[in-house]
Amino acid sequence: MRERNLVLVAGGDEIGSAVAVYLAKSNVPTAMVVHDSEIHLRRPICFAEAAFSGKKRMEGVTAELVTAEDLDLVSQPDERLRWKEAIDFKIRNGHIPVFLNSDLPAFPDVLGPTVIVRASESHVHEIEIDDAGLVIGFFPHHVPGKDCHVAVETRLNYWIGDVYTAAPDKRPDFDMRFFKNPFEHVNSPLEGVFVGMKNIGDKIRRNEPFGTVNEIEIRSPYEGQIWGLFHSGKIIQARQPLALVYEGVASDAYLYFDFKHRAIAGAVLTEMMRFL
Repeated sequence: MRERNLVLVAGGDEIGSAVAVYLAKSNVPTAMVVHDSEIHLRRPICFAEAAFSGKKRMEGVTAELVTAEDLDLVSQPDERLRWKEAIDFKIRNGHIPVFLNSDLPAFPDVLGPTVIVRASESHVHEIEIDDAGLVIGFFPHHVPGKDCHVAVETRLNYWIGDVYTAAPDKRPDFDMRFFKNPFEHVNSPLEGVFVGMKNIGDKIRRNEPFGTVNEIEIRSPYEGQIWGLFHSGKIIQARQPLALVYEGVASDAYLYFDFKHRAIAGAVLTEMMRFL
């Protein structure tokens, strides 16, 4: 697939999904690998949801899970070639193929991507800096020259979206009130099966229950609007994020990418085009 300049986005979270949308809208052949351990609360804007539902559509772009049925339609005896053809078929049909790392563990070798975007910290041991001609990471989780060739600044500051070829020097301090994080995570106090009592987008009061774990009520220590929520009926580990509460004025903005997602995705697209 290298002749098609395939871009592989490793991670199906909100930022990785924004990157995938920007790439797809620019007619760049794009695939996404989702790690089994990824937990994404802001499910309305995460392509990783395709791993649960089979398909996810955002901003006119559709991501589809690569299934065993897709592989069975390919008349190739070699499993690696079947994966490549199944993924290439979805790309030719204008979709972003999504697959789990456990289904295709040697995905860098099999797919031979020209560019890899490290959108998640989960793929730590599966991606090396020489797995693609250009590996783009997200600073500060990924360090240029070690985990990637270049890294995009992802922290809420004046330089969000900047591209680094080396770890940046310390910058002067500015008034950071403009970049206050208005979100709070609610972690699960125990391991068990989560059953939701609220939906993403619902308002929630302080100390109001939004679900149960093993039939024990989980109450929110924050007041605001639920922007992210763990899958109901799934097992949650102790101390893992269970809900994301927005403490600002309620709106339907939870359905859309914000300035942070777009700044980072735009930087990735620009750097990738420059490289190609």
